[in-house]
Amino acid sequence: MLALVGELLLLRARPQDLPYSRGLLAALLGASILTQGGMLWSLGAPSALTAAGASAVLVRFGLVRGVLFALGRAPRFVKTMSALLLADLAFRLLASPLPLLAGEADPGSAALPAWAALALGLWLLVVQGHVFAHACEVRLPAGVLIALAIEVSAALLAVVAVVVVMG
Repeated sequence: MLALVGELLLLRARPQDLPYSRGLLAALLGASILTQGGMLWSLGAPSALTAAGASAVLVRFGLVRGVLFALGRAPRFVKTMSALLLADLAFRLLASPLPLLAGEADPGSAALPAWAALALGLWLLVVQGHVFAHACEVRLPAGVLIALAIEVSAALLAVVAVVVVMG
């Protein structure tokens, strides 16, 4: 499975290459929620922001399902969402040391971890676009636009949901 994740991150594997497993999807969803919330919490984020980060994973889950359903590709959901969550978790793991580097850096080199985080975030968007390009049978630029629209929508909807729930 690790080799497949590496191939996915290098745009060599497709979501179709993953096994169809609802159990894997559930495990990846749980891990993603825990790591997203845990990462924000460990950085000292307010509880509302931590809740928004964790709920963004669930909102993204629903948005991906909705997009695939609207495009007539609903049967591809399990593999597509599994690929997206695997990529997200892999990039979160790759980015995990960056806050530590930023905290220890002197003011002259503090920008390096920020640039590294930006580069990882952009590459994650390309990987997500690659997944959507295969799942929706569109070209990579259209897949990247779908991924960007889902990410922005998920972030906004998660914040709104937390504001409504927390008052």
